[in-house]
Order: sequence, then structure tokens, then C-alpha cells
Amino acid sequence: MLAKKRILRGEKYTRGILTDNTFFVYDGWSMIQERNNIVVREHVWGLDLSQSLQGAGGVGGLLATEDSSGVYYATFDANGNVSEFILWQWSSISARHSRCGVAVPNTM
Repeated sequence: MLAKKRILRGEKYTRGILTDNTFFVYDGWSMIQERNNIVVREHVWGLDLSQSLQGAGGVGGLLATEDSSGVYYATFDANGNVSEFILWQWSSISARHSRCGVAVPNTM
């Protein structure tokens, strides 16, 4: 069941001209869709670090993300940060993220 559903709008301008008009659909704190006239990306959420759907704001609860290139499963570190995205079709790591002690994102 969806909690309070919110839709936020993001606009991208290039040289003063609107080039991208993306809408972000949220279920509570969890983004469930990104759309730009069509659904660009969908996110599937499960239990977060508090073992509930939204008790920890969704931290550690992202199960999968789907876009036009496939389905990506998220892996996490002990703090609930996404550490890797694994592409389902080839079971290969498509993105790896690491964080230093001050939580500055470092992409490998």
C-alpha cells in the first residue's frame, strides 16, 4: 500500500532553453519512478535497516532499479549505503561505489 504519494518536478535548462522535464514520484521517502512523458526508471523497495518499510527513511531498502537497459539489483554496506549495482542479465557489476570516512562519494 502506498503511503503519501508525492510528485516532484525537476527541470534542466541548456542555454536558457528547457531541455529536460523530469518528474520524480515518491512513496513517502522512497522514489518509485522517474518519468519524462514516459517512465524512464522504476525502483522497487523492501524493508530498510529498521526492518520496516519506512522506519529508517528507506535506507538500505532499495531492492532493484529498472531502466531501458535492464534490471539492476542493489547491494549495500553495513550502514545501508548502496555499494554496487548488479545487472541481472549478465550477473555482472555495472557500478561500484565506495565512501571514505566523511561520507564523500567516490565512484570507481
